[in-house]
Amino acid sequence: MHVMRKIFFLFCLLSSGNLFAQDVQKLITDILFKQSALENISADVHRIDTFTTGDIWDHTGRIQVKLVPADTVLGYYFKGKRDDHKGWSLYSNGIAFDINDSSKTYVTNSRPNDHILGSPGGQMMFTDLFKLDTSKAISFKMDEEPGYYKLRMDYADNDKYQVKERYKIFWIDKQLMLPVKLYDHLVVLNNKQARTVSLANLRVNNQVNQPYDFNDRSFLSSYQPAPPPGKPAYLSLINEEAPQFDLQSFAGERFALNDLKGKVVLLDFWEVWCGPCVEAMPLVDSLSEKYKKQGLLVLGIMNDKSQLQPAKLMAQKNNYSIPLLVGNESLQRNYKINAVPQYVVIGKNGKVVHAQAGYSDKLGKVIEAALKE
Repeated sequence: MHVMRKIFFLFCLLSSGNLFAQDVQKLITDILFKQSALENISADVHRIDTFTTGDIWDHTGRIQVKLVPADTVLGYYFKGKRDDHKGWSLYSNGIAFDINDSSKTYVTNSRPNDHILGSPGGQMMFTDLFKLDTSKAISFKMDEEPGYYKLRMDYADNDKYQVKERYKIFWIDKQLMLPVKLYDHLVVLNNKQARTVSLANLRVNNQVNQPYDFNDRSFLSSYQPAPPPGKPAYLSLINEEAPQFDLQSFAGERFALNDLKGKVVLLDFWEVWCGPCVEAMPLVDSLSEKYKKQGLLVLGIMNDKSQLQPAKLMAQKNNYSIPLLVGNESLQRNYKINAVPQYVVIGKNGKVVHAQAGYSDKLGKVIEAALKE
């Protein structure tokens, strides 16, 4: 029934009375029909990501998948292995594991969501292979080359995050009628970002040699739970004098911590290529608007100078009210910035009263308390 609803949606979207639209519609219908019959999958995977910074992430691995429509988390079970990693990732029956073969340890996640696809093994997953997602495409194009159909999906620009030229191209194996390669392209803040996923040695259903037993938990008896991670380094800043800094904003204005005594200062460490950072920026900006008359100063600080121009473009487009500063390696080291976004609240006396990774509503409560002191 789910497949039929998809086919009806695509019919409405594609029908334009010409042969080309009918060809595209038939291709997608055939892919969805083929995918509806999938039960087991195995494949070797090669994934290459080109980031807006120009950095390239190039990895290989392999996956095994069992389609489980009744599963409420993903709708499938998977075992993923990234070749440069010493372990593998497993999800089945509502529980996710990251297994380290070198240390003979594992980490259990008993309340997983689709974020487990960010695990090393999860990064090898190519979900369009068995669940082609056409839901947000605004147009479709079809082409051919020897052995493959090429299906292109274009997407609307996102003015809020300045994303444009977003499209995906799928290579559909003519014999299998399944996607075996993906090129995913977009331009954000005038910088290109792309992802290529290619499959080899693809096997489906009864072609899969020794399908993985997703009910097998034998590793639990021979491996040990991994020790809990230590406290994040940035927590050691709390109750200590905030490290000094003297920085310039995008507009050339100077900000030195020594000059800010008597104010509550919120430092927002961010980068333009960090999605959660950009997403939280309007929330941080609203904190500044709400509390600045009570003595709060919010400073956004980025350290990746190679992305200064895109960052300035984003700031100009969104018209943030908070000063945005350019940091340096010393600041990054002193404030123990190992990931972004990271937030540090400095009290009126110049001491750090709070530090956290990732935005949450707790920041507002911490700021209110600090302003009352």
